[in-house]
Amino acid sequence: MAAIVNAEKILNVCMTGTNPFARPPFLGKPEKVSGVWDTVISTVLPRNEVTGDRNLRFLPQSLEKLLGEFAYPGLVARSGGLSFNVEKKLLVDKVKKQLLPFVRREFDWDIRLVSSNEMNACALPGGKIIICEGIIDTMIDYLRTHMDEIQAGLSRCSEQEQAAVLGRELESMLAAVIGHEIAHSDIGHGRSAVQRAVIFYLLIFIGFILTYFLSQKPKKEDEEKKESKVVTNLKAGAWFVNSYLFDISYTLYNLAQSRGAEYEADAMGMQVYMHEAGYDLNGAVRVMDMFVKKKVSNHSHVGLIERVTEFFSTHPLSEKRREQAIEIRNRVQRLV
Repeated sequence: MAAIVNAEKILNVCMTGTNPFARPPFLGKPEKVSGVWDTVISTVLPRNEVTGDRNLRFLPQSLEKLLGEFAYPGLVARSGGLSFNVEKKLLVDKVKKQLLPFVRREFDWDIRLVSSNEMNACALPGGKIIICEGIIDTMIDYLRTHMDEIQAGLSRCSEQEQAAVLGRELESMLAAVIGHEIAHSDIGHGRSAVQRAVIFYLLIFIGFILTYFLSQKPKKEDEEKKESKVVTNLKAGAWFVNSYLFDISYTLYNLAQSRGAEYEADAMGMQVYMHEAGYDLNGAVRVMDMFVKKKVSNHSHVGLIERVTEFFSTHPLSEKRREQAIEIRNRVQRLV
């Protein structure tokens, strides 16, 4: 059975060969603007290089790169430092070489494997990405224990043939993870988060200034005595709305934007990078299924509580992401 195949043999198979299934781009690059009005619009709201949507952009790319370069060493250090696992490093290098030719933005792309056991990966602005060893280990465990359809097909295969099949599956799953993180940087989700924070704190600052000057209006002594409690309470309420309610509203809005960014990174990671590089989109479906099974194994219940906590989470439910991955896979397969 495939369960006897060890992780080293699966990783070794991934090291050999190139990708013979590379396809031409699935999504074209944004069209060029023409005309005075289009030029004005493209300056104020330029099209995103990956999605083609128009987005507000006032943070220059040079600052975006600087933010990523400044935060990257600390992120690597907090994640256990660089990994010394040669097989996994070679696998990450192989996958990133297949995917990076299809990025839209010119960054000094740096994708590194860290020794953290967490089932996680992270992208910073400017193309700085880390992949945790733990997520690759989880993929290997998933392939050896949960892939019933593959297990049935491998029951009569030799150990070497089993390792070859599972190695290809592992590579496509890792391509889904790396493609997702590349999408975050290429689309500019980190830049958008910084811009939202700048706008938020600017509005907070303006609100405090206005509230201060409105409350400091010069008054005569007799007018001060006549000031009603209602006016005093209104002033206090203005400070409360400005400092607390606005902060809460921004937090909830930012969480919603973060969940939307995850869906978008899933979709673009599959449609742009995985598809253009020729990887099997089923790899992305299996990654989401892996997250679902991992969550179910850690929690005995999935229901109302899960859906309530999703509202306060930066990531959507894994079940919803798996459904989206299946829809995207089916749509792309109909088009090719």
